[in-house]
This record gives sequence, structure tokens and C-alpha cells, in this order.
Amino acid sequence: MENDAPDYINTVGEHQDFNSMASRLQAINIEPVALRYENRHQANFSQRWQRRITNALITLLKITGQYSAILTQASLPVGLTFYDILARCLNGIAQVSIKAGEQLKGILGHILVFVGRAEQKVEALTTKFIRWVLELMINTLYKTAKNAIDKVL
Repeated sequence: MENDAPDYINTVGEHQDFNSMASRLQAINIEPVALRYENRHQANFSQRWQRRITNALITLLKITGQYSAILTQASLPVGLTFYDILARCLNGIAQVSIKAGEQLKGILGHILVFVGRAEQKVEALTTKFIRWVLELMINTLYKTAKNAIDKVL
């Protein structure tokens, strides 16, 4: 078995139990990130920027106390998609705090550059606009994954 999956065995062998492994991986994957709208043109379509945008979104949800609420709401069968719930939550965050609104504007600006819409300005942080930007990102990632799979097959 060791010859079949040496990377798995090496990774798991470094930890005494699942909790220690999970906490290490979580610390690696989610570093606090704040993205400034003025710096959005630094973004590009890459795995690095996808991770930074995701981490910035998680950071914003955590510092505003909405992270666990989003996870809870997303697990309930309410007839809305996760992105509808997330867009509503982000809109609420932007309405309550100017600083959080600026962070959200930075995230959305970076997403727009990430998906190739650098010319699009972030003006009003409405639920509809936030949902549209999130949908652009999801569609771009989906198309990229589909193209990669199609090339292999």
C-alpha cells in the first residue's frame, strides 16, 4: 500500500489524529485577506487569485460575524441558491458598515478583473449586482473546468 499512495501516507503520517490534520490544513488554506478596490488591476485569472478572492470573502464574513450564519442558511432548504443567500448577506454587510462595504467593493472589483471584466466599475452594492458578479465568477470557473475536462476526454 505504501507504494500505491506515498503522498497520502506521508501527509497522514505527520499527524496524530484527524483534528490535528484538519486544523493544519485549515490554517494553510484560509489566510486573512483584505482586497482594496484601488488594487483590483493586480488580479488575474489564476489559481492564486481564485484562492485570494475566496480567502478575502471568508475573511469578510468572519470579521462581520456572518460566516457561521451563511453556512447554516446554506444548509436549509429555503428555495434560494447559496449564491442568492450569500448575495443578500453581503448586501446587508455593506449596508451596516462602511468599512465592510469597502472590503466588499474590493472583493467584487477583484472578481471582475479575475473574470476578464476589468472595465466594469463597482458602483452600487445591491443584491442583484453582487449576485451577478458571483455568477460571473462561478460561470468562468465552470467553463474553465469543463474545457479542461473536454481536452482530457
